Amino acid sequence: FDRVPATVMVAGASATAATTTVAVGLAGEFARGLSHGVLVVDANVERPGMMRMLDVDPVLELADVLEGRAFAGEAIVHSDADNLSALVLRPDPMIGRSRATAESFLGDLARQVLAELQAAFDYVVVDAGAVETSAVARVLAARATGTVLVLEKGIARDRASAAKRAIDDSGTGVLLTA
Repeated sequence: FDRVPATVMVAGASATAATTTVAVGLAGEFARGLSHGVLVVDANVERPGMMRMLDVDPVLELADVLEGRAFAGEAIVHSDADNLSALVLRPDPMIGRSRATAESFLGDLARQVLAELQAAFDYVVVDAGAVETSAVARVLAARATGTVLVLEKGIARDRASAAKRAIDDSGTGVLLTA
């Protein structure tokens, strides 16, 4: 049967939510048995951790693609897992965050790149980091098919509600998980 490609954004209600772990795990589950595969994207500009988690060290990264210095296909790395690929951010060794910013995801180039990725993969799973500390989740939510909002144990109800409202404003559906 024909499948409509899906883009799932994973965002945290707080900066300490395990969005990278959830995104990589979800992408790995999606990748089992698919013909076109799954791409997991590290858009967590505040705390990029996918490179370390997947044990990859690519020459090119997502920031290069968003700055127009590389094509997405040149920056994608393929994992040992069947049908799973990644497009990662490189953390700055001095400050830990990426050189990419939320503004990097606003322009026409970012929209074009996402459309190309959606055409090439069955699923695109995006780690957007924390809703409360980065605008990336709010920017990308409108372009996603749905959002998984990761809540850490013990998070205050008002913080969780605020994060959910920020995603709801984009018009995408939200699945809460703790």
